[in-house]
Amino acid sequence: CMISEPRPTRLVVDLGRLRGATPVHAVLAQLDSLLLVADADVVSVVSTMSWAEALGRAAPADAPLLVDRTRIAMVDAPTAHVRIGRPDAVVVLGARFAGRLPWEPDTVHALFAGIGLDDRRLRRSGLVPSVHHLADRLADWAGEEVAA
Repeated sequence: CMISEPRPTRLVVDLGRLRGATPVHAVLAQLDSLLLVADADVVSVVSTMSWAEALGRAAPADAPLLVDRTRIAMVDAPTAHVRIGRPDAVVVLGARFAGRLPWEPDTVHALFAGIGLDDRRLRRSGLVPSVHHLADRLADWAGEEVAA
């Protein structure tokens, strides 16, 4: 999609799975902040951290990200084989740790169906406040990095 000036204050772009040798780096170079989402599984978290530490280089031919703006959020997906707890994630990820999101497929389906975050049917959702908190943290980080 094309965006005309002035740029919006917040724009979320879902890049899907990041793979080497794709044109996605042109988009990554324009981001104020990059959030990677991984299962709360040790293998997923460590491989995502490795990608971030390599500045996005999945292959030797890939160009690295120019600026390290990567944060990592973990999702408590039931597919996690060896689950990593929050305290361990904070130690492993350090400043990259963005937060932890609960696994709530019903809430996600409701949001895709057009129900707003403030809808009363989502009052008991743990995902909604987690997403709000994560969005606020990302905005703070993006502001800090743009100012730097």
